[in-house]
Amino acid sequence: ETKIIGECGVTLAAKLHCRMARSLLKLGKLDEALSSFNYAISFSESAIKRLEYEHENVSDSLQLLNRAVADATIGKGDVRRCKEVFDALQLKVINLYSLEEALAICPGLISVHEEKINLLAAAKRWSDVALYCEKMACDAVRLDGVFTADLHRYNPLFGIEKATHLKSNFFLEEGMCQDKK
Repeated sequence: ETKIIGECGVTLAAKLHCRMARSLLKLGKLDEALSSFNYAISFSESAIKRLEYEHENVSDSLQLLNRAVADATIGKGDVRRCKEVFDALQLKVINLYSLEEALAICPGLISVHEEKINLLAAAKRWSDVALYCEKMACDAVRLDGVFTADLHRYNPLFGIEKATHLKSNFFLEEGMCQDKK
């Protein structure tokens, strides 16, 4: 009798498909993320049917696969919300709250960052513009030195020199990078 152990084999593969889709979503690659979430769902559902038919004592694995289906379904909802914001950007009908929601889900959408800065500037909220740009600079500094060797081609800040004076926690130490609520 073969016992299937959770967190390996098909359950691990299903979880990894969801993680890959979530990573693509964070990068702002909405179509690829949606495709990956769909694949994770079909892969997991196929594995669930196979396990229910072929094996006994697989409740842990079935639970993990069902969780992967649920995670992928939630991910598809996140993709839909980001696409709605992106579509609203094209129509120039957007508000700051929608931009914040989209950036929380997929911070890799550069056009959404740009639009947020444009909205803040249009409202003459200059201190918020400065704070947001400073926070983005802090986030970018965290990536200094990461994209070397085989990762060089993935550098989102290609052509920008490594920071010499700014550190990732510079504004936090000064209390400037705190979110205003």
